[in-house]
Amino acid sequence: MSALPVYEPRRNGEIFHVICCIQYCGSKAFTLVESWNPNNFNARNQLRDDLRILKLPLIKAENVQRCQNHGCGLELCWRNQRYATPFHKKLESAFARLSSTPNLIVPAETLSFQLFYLPVKHAALTPSWNPKWTVRTSLFGQARHLSPSFEGESPAASEYEAESMYETSPVPALPITPQSPYMPATGPPSTVTHAPPPTGSNAGWKYTSGWPDYTPSSPSCGWGGGYGIKPAMYTDPRLVTSPYAPATPITRSPVSEARSYTSEAQSLVSEAQSAARESQSPVYSVVLSVASPQSPASTRSRSPISDTSETLASVCLSEFMYDFATGTNYETRRKAFEEATESLFDAEPQHRPSGQNVPFIDMRRAAIKALCARAECATELEVQLQEAIVTRREAEVLHTRDVVAANTRAQELAVVSLEFNRRYDILENEHEQTKTALAELEEENGRLSGQVESLEQDLSKTQAQRATLHAAWKTNKTKVQDLASQLAAAEDKISKQQVALSAATVRSGRLQNDLASAEEERRKEEVVSARERERWRAEKAQMSAELRALRAERARTVVVPALMDALLQINDLLRVGTD
Repeated sequence: MSALPVYEPRRNGEIFHVICCIQYCGSKAFTLVESWNPNNFNARNQLRDDLRILKLPLIKAENVQRCQNHGCGLELCWRNQRYATPFHKKLESAFARLSSTPNLIVPAETLSFQLFYLPVKHAALTPSWNPKWTVRTSLFGQARHLSPSFEGESPAASEYEAESMYETSPVPALPITPQSPYMPATGPPSTVTHAPPPTGSNAGWKYTSGWPDYTPSSPSCGWGGGYGIKPAMYTDPRLVTSPYAPATPITRSPVSEARSYTSEAQSLVSEAQSAARESQSPVYSVVLSVASPQSPASTRSRSPISDTSETLASVCLSEFMYDFATGTNYETRRKAFEEATESLFDAEPQHRPSGQNVPFIDMRRAAIKALCARAECATELEVQLQEAIVTRREAEVLHTRDVVAANTRAQELAVVSLEFNRRYDILENEHEQTKTALAELEEENGRLSGQVESLEQDLSKTQAQRATLHAAWKTNKTKVQDLASQLAAAEDKISKQQVALSAATVRSGRLQNDLASAEEERRKEEVVSARERERWRAEKAQMSAELRALRAERARTVVVPALMDALLQINDLLRVGTD
């Protein structure tokens, strides 16, 4: 449960979520935080005024909730924001101004302002997250001076003691992966219990107790798959940009991998030494000859391996440090190893080697797996214990906060009581003044009663006049109704006449159209008759010309007077017919 690193968006278009925690004290801790309700109009106006003073973006009331893990305050959640937008720039400029400007005017009864950037959406803040910005007002120091356990701290705790408690807690550093070969420790026996300082290729590595929800995807990052173990690991801070995203596999060089395995093996030796010292076992002298009494591992808690940890520790020391090279034969070492690991394999039967004539290296790796499984159980128990301790401290902090709030409330109630007494005196004086004013009003009431009687007489006269006028008004109303009925009848008659006139107009238009069409047909017939007459005259002229030609031809051949007379008669007949 170590504190997570600070997350900050850095890429254009990157989507992130923002939570701003504002802590209050005094009356606002009750009126604004403890009784927060999104439907409360006064609370919303008060929060809106605070945001205007801080020059922070406004927020919807349903996105505001009480802070559960960071003191008495409110959490303001802006979700699905993007990097380098006007909203993001406004947040950064506002907190930069708050942190850099001394004696800045802030809302009353505010203690601190914290801004968290999150890459994924969460319902509420947790204590393991670190803020990007933290700004504290002058009231924060006063409240902390009055209550040492203020803001989640125990009375004797420093500001960052909660985080340091997680970081320095003794977590068993169980070493070599089951796939890796044995790497013997080098150097004098008095120095092999301490891990070498980070130099060379491993200068950028640090020890961590594991990220939350971190699953190694490569054997070089941890224990690999298939063993059900999640021990401590070495993490390169340059390769892990965010603990929330899936981890990137780390590729180690052979030199750095050998160094890490060597240091992890030395951590196992330190744990075995601590277990042997606490149990006062026969191998105590052997452990002292290997590990220094001033080693940090000597202050560790009892090893969680088994009840016979001293015998197992001696065998493990011989295995890891001397590789059973003390001159004893193979069978003797094998028998001693089996006797030493019998209770361990009884506790972890899934790692017991099966078969006959198991190679010694496989037995050694099986013992290492069982040791790691037992240490993993102890690590989980220790984490649960730390969580219980943190929960208890949080409960103590809440209790202290409640006591401080009760004292503050008592002081406020005393002030309210004084205010009530002052208001009571004022109201008593007002009561006396009201009595005097009431007597004056009674005298005025008697004078006004006479005026009311005279006004009632005037009212009776006015009502009689009103009755007379009402009767006349009814008569006039009847006349007006009669005239209105006559006017309606006349309008109805006029409308009927207008309808008849419109019908006659329509019929006249139709007759005119028929007359125009008949005239047009007559004109067309005259044109056709004229054309026929002209055609008939042309044919008649043609026939006359042909007859004349025929007469001339016959006159040449036959000159008979009788024929000439006949032709003349025919010509006359034709002329008469033409006329």
